[in-house]
Amino acid sequence: MSSNFFDPKFTAELWAMNGQAMASEFAEMFDEHTRGLAGQYFADARAFVLNLACTAPDTSPPRSMPELIERINPVWLTTAWASDPEVAAEVAVMQSAKPPIVTELALMLQGLAADMNAAGTGADSDVR
Repeated sequence: MSSNFFDPKFTAELWAMNGQAMASEFAEMFDEHTRGLAGQYFADARAFVLNLACTAPDTSPPRSMPELIERINPVWLTTAWASDPEVAAEVAVMQSAKPPIVTELALMLQGLAADMNAAGTGADSDVR
């Protein structure tokens, strides 16, 4: 699928995707701006956090940008994945990085949402 976050048709399809596919689309979009080994580390970490947010156990994938941004939060992630203590440990490590990966990703998504709304693609809309 062509990742055009400013195409209303794509954004409608995005919020209807399964969690794995949705996480991959966002990770791919952010990965396009990655350079070097340090950049690849952060790209991989962002992809991991996106995957956690989109595939949390006993939870459907997010169906809007505000819902996704709400999930990109250390407390939400560790609560959603409470049955897997290794995940909580990974989230803590990522949040202790400089810059804190979870917080940085939330800010990146907020910026993307603002750009999508300015372009009229409805980042604040959902498919529920």
